[in-house]
Amino acid sequence: MRIFYILIFIGITKLLSAQDAVFTATGQRVVVENQDTFVVVDVMAYSNQRFKLGSGQLYLNYDTTTFGSNVVENQNFNYTIPTTSILGKKIGVPPFQFNFYNNIIVNDNIFNRVSISWQHNFSHTCLDSLNINEYLDVVLSFKIKVKEGYGGIIPPICLETGETFIHQTYTACGPNVCNVNDCINYAGVQLLNDL
Repeated sequence: MRIFYILIFIGITKLLSAQDAVFTATGQRVVVENQDTFVVVDVMAYSNQRFKLGSGQLYLNYDTTTFGSNVVENQNFNYTIPTTSILGKKIGVPPFQFNFYNNIIVNDNIFNRVSISWQHNFSHTCLDSLNINEYLDVVLSFKIKVKEGYGGIIPPICLETGETFIHQTYTACGPNVCNVNDCINYAGVQLLNDL
Protein backbone atom coordinates (compact mmCIF):
# COMPACT_ATOMS: atom_id res chain seq x y z
CA MET A 1 0.00 0.00 0.00
CA ARG A 2 2.87 2.33 0.78
CA ILE A 3 4.23 1.88 -2.76
CA PHE A 4 0.80 2.85 -4.11
CA TYR A 5 0.89 6.16 -2.17
CA ILE A 6 4.46 6.84 -3.31
CA LEU A 7 3.43 6.30 -6.93
CA ILE A 8 0.44 8.64 -6.50
CA PHE A 9 2.70 11.28 -4.93
CA ILE A 10 5.22 10.98 -7.81
CA GLY A 11 2.39 11.27 -10.36
CA ILE A 12 0.93 14.39 -8.72
CA THR A 13 4.40 15.94 -8.45
CA LYS A 14 4.99 15.33 -12.17
CA LEU A 15 1.65 16.93 -13.06
CA LEU A 16 2.28 19.98 -10.91
CA SER A 17 5.78 20.51 -12.30
CA ALA A 18 4.96 19.90 -15.96
CA GLN A 19 6.05 22.63 -18.29
CA ASP A 20 3.50 24.35 -20.37
CA ALA A 21 3.55 27.04 -23.01
CA VAL A 22 0.66 29.37 -23.65
CA PHE A 23 0.63 30.90 -27.12
CA THR A 24 -1.75 33.72 -27.95
CA ALA A 25 -2.54 35.88 -30.98
CA THR A 26 -2.84 39.37 -29.53
CA GLY A 27 -2.55 43.06 -30.29
CA GLN A 28 -4.69 42.86 -33.41
CA ARG A 29 -4.59 46.19 -35.18
CA VAL A 30 -5.54 47.57 -38.59
CA VAL A 31 -2.93 49.34 -40.70
CA VAL A 32 -3.19 50.92 -44.15
CA GLU A 33 -0.23 50.69 -46.52
CA ASN A 34 -0.40 52.06 -50.07
CA GLN A 35 -4.22 52.01 -49.99
CA ASP A 36 -4.28 48.34 -48.90
CA THR A 37 -5.69 47.42 -45.50
CA PHE A 38 -3.93 44.83 -43.35
CA VAL A 39 -4.55 43.29 -39.95
CA VAL A 40 -1.36 42.96 -37.92
CA VAL A 41 -1.15 40.47 -35.04
CA ASP A 42 1.59 39.46 -32.61
CA VAL A 43 1.95 35.84 -31.57
CA MET A 44 3.13 35.83 -27.97
CA ALA A 45 4.04 33.13 -25.46
CA TYR A 46 4.60 32.57 -21.75
CA SER A 47 4.96 29.58 -19.44
CA ASN A 48 4.55 28.47 -15.85
CA GLN A 49 8.20 27.31 -15.91
CA ARG A 50 11.05 28.95 -17.74
CA PHE A 51 12.67 26.94 -20.56
CA LYS A 52 14.48 27.18 -23.88
CA LEU A 53 12.09 26.92 -26.81
CA GLY A 54 12.90 24.32 -29.44
CA SER A 55 11.05 23.49 -32.64
CA GLY A 56 7.33 24.10 -32.91
CA GLN A 57 4.29 24.60 -35.06
CA LEU A 58 1.24 26.81 -34.64
CA TYR A 59 -1.96 27.14 -36.66
CA LEU A 60 -3.86 30.40 -37.23
CA ASN A 61 -7.55 30.53 -38.12
CA TYR A 62 -9.04 33.48 -40.00
CA ASP A 63 -12.34 34.55 -41.56
CA THR A 64 -12.48 34.07 -45.34
CA THR A 65 -15.19 36.70 -45.78
CA THR A 66 -12.71 39.29 -44.50
CA PHE A 67 -9.43 37.97 -45.90
CA GLY A 68 -10.32 35.53 -48.68
CA SER A 69 -9.11 31.95 -48.75
CA ASN A 70 -5.59 30.52 -48.98
CA VAL A 71 -3.93 33.77 -47.92
CA VAL A 72 -0.39 32.40 -48.19
CA GLU A 73 -0.84 31.04 -51.71
CA ASN A 74 -2.52 34.30 -52.76
CA GLN A 75 0.37 36.33 -51.30
CA ASN A 76 -1.85 38.09 -48.75
CA PHE A 77 0.07 36.86 -45.68
CA ASN A 78 3.44 38.12 -44.44
CA TYR A 79 5.29 37.37 -41.23
CA THR A 80 8.16 39.16 -39.53
CA ILE A 81 10.56 38.04 -36.86
CA PRO A 82 11.36 41.12 -34.75
CA THR A 83 15.01 41.17 -33.69
CA THR A 84 14.00 41.24 -30.02
CA SER A 85 11.47 38.39 -30.37
CA ILE A 86 11.95 34.81 -29.25
CA LEU A 87 12.46 33.54 -32.81
CA GLY A 88 14.75 36.50 -33.54
CA LYS A 89 17.44 35.19 -31.18
CA LYS A 90 20.97 35.20 -32.58
CA ILE A 91 24.02 33.39 -31.22
CA GLY A 92 27.68 34.25 -31.60
CA VAL A 93 29.19 37.61 -32.44
CA PRO A 94 29.69 39.26 -35.84
CA PRO A 95 31.02 38.16 -38.25
CA PHE A 96 30.22 34.72 -36.82
CA GLN A 97 26.65 35.39 -35.76
CA PHE A 98 23.83 33.01 -36.64
CA ASN A 99 20.07 32.81 -36.19
CA PHE A 100 19.27 30.22 -33.54
CA TYR A 101 15.85 29.58 -35.12
CA ASN A 102 15.50 28.87 -38.81
CA ASN A 103 13.65 26.86 -41.43
CA ILE A 104 10.50 28.88 -40.79
CA ILE A 105 7.80 27.42 -43.01
CA VAL A 106 4.46 29.14 -43.59
CA ASN A 107 1.74 27.56 -45.69
CA ASP A 108 -2.01 27.22 -46.09
CA ASN A 109 -3.06 24.24 -43.99
CA ILE A 110 -6.60 24.47 -45.38
CA PHE A 111 -8.52 27.30 -47.05
CA ASN A 112 -8.92 29.26 -43.76
CA ARG A 113 -5.96 28.12 -41.67
CA VAL A 114 -2.27 29.00 -41.86
CA SER A 115 0.49 26.77 -40.49
CA ILE A 116 3.70 28.33 -39.12
CA SER A 117 6.57 26.04 -38.09
CA TRP A 118 10.19 26.60 -37.05
CA GLN A 119 13.31 24.60 -36.23
CA HIS A 120 16.65 25.30 -34.60
CA ASN A 121 20.11 24.32 -35.89
CA PHE A 122 22.07 24.64 -32.66
CA SER A 123 21.89 22.88 -29.29
CA HIS A 124 20.06 24.38 -26.32
CA THR A 125 23.41 25.14 -24.70
CA CYS A 126 24.06 27.84 -27.32
CA LEU A 127 21.18 29.92 -25.94
CA ASP A 128 22.41 32.16 -23.16
CA SER A 129 19.09 32.28 -21.31
CA LEU A 130 15.73 30.62 -20.86
CA ASN A 131 13.66 32.36 -23.51
CA ILE A 132 10.13 31.30 -22.54
CA ASN A 133 9.27 32.94 -19.22
CA GLU A 134 6.40 33.77 -16.89
CA TYR A 135 5.64 36.96 -18.84
CA LEU A 136 4.37 37.47 -22.39
CA ASP A 137 7.04 37.82 -25.04
CA VAL A 138 6.71 38.13 -28.82
CA VAL A 139 7.37 34.97 -30.85
CA LEU A 140 6.65 36.53 -34.26
CA SER A 141 4.33 39.02 -35.93
CA PHE A 142 2.23 38.64 -39.05
CA LYS A 143 -0.13 40.64 -41.22
CA ILE A 144 -2.97 39.53 -43.45
CA LYS A 145 -4.35 41.68 -46.24
CA VAL A 146 -8.06 42.50 -45.99
CA LYS A 147 -10.04 41.71 -49.16
CA GLU A 148 -10.47 44.70 -51.42
CA GLY A 149 -13.90 46.27 -50.91
CA TYR A 150 -14.55 44.60 -47.54
CA GLY A 151 -16.15 47.15 -45.22
CA GLY A 152 -17.47 45.10 -42.31
CA ILE A 153 -16.21 44.49 -38.81
CA ILE A 154 -12.90 42.64 -38.81
CA PRO A 155 -13.22 39.47 -36.71
CA PRO A 156 -10.33 38.27 -34.54
CA ILE A 157 -7.63 35.99 -35.89
CA CYS A 158 -7.02 33.18 -33.43
CA LEU A 159 -4.80 30.19 -32.83
CA GLU A 160 -6.29 26.78 -33.54
CA THR A 161 -6.91 24.81 -30.34
CA GLY A 162 -8.26 21.54 -31.77
CA GLU A 163 -6.56 18.42 -30.39
CA THR A 164 -4.88 17.61 -33.72
CA PHE A 165 -3.24 21.04 -33.91
CA ILE A 166 -1.71 21.41 -30.45
CA HIS A 167 1.17 19.68 -28.61
CA GLN A 168 3.55 20.46 -31.46
CA THR A 169 6.04 22.51 -29.46
CA TYR A 170 9.24 21.22 -27.86
CA THR A 171 11.99 22.40 -25.59
CA ALA A 172 15.31 22.91 -27.38
CA CYS A 173 17.30 19.71 -27.88
CA GLY A 174 20.95 18.98 -27.07
CA PRO A 175 23.74 18.07 -26.75
CA ASN A 176 25.01 19.80 -23.61
CA VAL A 177 27.74 21.68 -25.47
CA CYS A 178 27.23 24.58 -27.87
CA ASN A 179 27.25 22.79 -31.20
CA VAL A 180 24.95 21.72 -34.02
CA ASN A 181 21.85 20.18 -32.46
CA ASP A 182 21.37 16.43 -32.17
CA CYS A 183 17.67 15.97 -31.58
CA ILE A 184 17.85 12.22 -32.13
CA ASN A 185 20.25 11.44 -29.28
CA TYR A 186 19.42 14.49 -27.11
CA ALA A 187 15.73 15.08 -27.79
CA GLY A 188 13.81 18.06 -26.47
CA VAL A 189 10.70 17.52 -24.34
CA GLN A 190 7.34 17.71 -26.05
CA LEU A 191 5.10 20.24 -24.31
CA LEU A 192 1.74 18.64 -23.72
CA ASN A 193 0.15 21.84 -22.44
CA ASP A 194 0.85 24.25 -25.29
CA LEU A 195 -2.43 25.99 -26.01
